[in-house]
Amino acid sequence: MFIIVQCFHFFKKDEPSLRIGRIFTRVILPFIYIQLFIVVILFIGKGFSGLGEILSYFPQHGGYGQGDYYPFVYVQIALLLPVFYWVTNKIGDKKWTLFFLYLILCEGLELFSSILHIPDSVYRYLAFRYLFLVYFGWLWVKEGIKLDTNTLLLSLLSLLSIVFFAYIRKPCEPWFLDTVWAYHRWPCYFFVAELLVYILNKVWLWLSKYKSVVEAVSFLSIHTYDIFLAQMVAYVIFPHELFGFMPGIMASMARFISATVFSLLFGWLIHIFLSKLHYSK
Repeated sequence: MFIIVQCFHFFKKDEPSLRIGRIFTRVILPFIYIQLFIVVILFIGKGFSGLGEILSYFPQHGGYGQGDYYPFVYVQIALLLPVFYWVTNKIGDKKWTLFFLYLILCEGLELFSSILHIPDSVYRYLAFRYLFLVYFGWLWVKEGIKLDTNTLLLSLLSLLSIVFFAYIRKPCEPWFLDTVWAYHRWPCYFFVAELLVYILNKVWLWLSKYKSVVEAVSFLSIHTYDIFLAQMVAYVIFPHELFGFMPGIMASMARFISATVFSLLFGWLIHIFLSKLHYSK
């Protein structure tokens, strides 16, 4: 969803451009701040010792917290969008031509990744598995989100593919790289980008009559990236071991609720801090 919206905002502009400084300020720098904050928390938690061990985590794993790969993927997509925009302009509004071009590109990357057996530790930081979402970002601009026979059929087939990749999990190489990112593959995105969003819109039209819901969604939309960053901190300071005294499912629920509440509150504080920091600059 993040990536489709990113592409949608790029394609809807009359003359989109790549703004490296803005990407660094709005995406990369806050991510660096949060990673440094996590290092400080871990350093204090270890009694002001073990700094070398804490820092050695970065070259091995890339970063702390869930979703640490996303800023890297975001930057790759941002760098590629001008290229996709140029190709799209050359082809024009030929929807199915673009569709098959993206399909060939994404399936080619699946074959390439399978042949090279790219390990998950590297693959997670590559934008390969998300490039088909660029097509949907363009489609949202050109056609909006509408449910016709083709869209519904593709969405239902996509939903079946999600069930297959997520739960049946048979070896699919070389056609699809066997990875823990089981349903992050181009057949799975039709459901997410079309039918699911169509359903969410219907739900929104029903719920938007309630002022409290509108205010909550407005808060979340403004603080989305900040909450995402706060989530990285949350799952570091609320490890599984902290809830080990509870039965399995209760421990998972308690961790989820604690991390969610913390992410909302700390994300709000991050937003205030970054806003004041940018304003002062």
